[in-house]
Amino acid sequence: MKKIKLLSVLSVCLFSLTSISAQGQGQGRGQGMSSEERLKMTMDNLNESIDMTDEQQEKITTIFTDFYAQMDELRNSSSGRPDRTKFEALRDERDKKVKDILDKKQYKTYLKVMEEARNSYRGRQGGRPQQSQSGSE
Repeated sequence: MKKIKLLSVLSVCLFSLTSISAQGQGQGRGQGMSSEERLKMTMDNLNESIDMTDEQQEKITTIFTDFYAQMDELRNSSSGRPDRTKFEALRDERDKKVKDILDKKQYKTYLKVMEEARNSYRGRQGGRPQQSQSGSE
């Protein structure tokens, strides 16, 4: 059952990363999922993978709403390919906020799912491997 949940979250993350990559390369900036669609899919999958309270769900939803809005703004404001370091900074900021909301076990699961999604995506794209994030508390 946990494998199914993990695969669901990985699928969402991969889809989001694929959309970001295509838009970042100027291919179909208006295509793909809207921020609202990405948010719904992400939250559905996080809720399946991590047992969160209603309060945690609300806070995480707010974090991802802001994150997707900032990502869209960054993509739309740049001419050509957006600066990768800015995307990474947004992701790191999002993860720090999530860490403040989830307990250690929940956050460890969250990090594992997100990292596996990024690594899987990069492997398919032939990109450089992701440096492992420190999940140590």
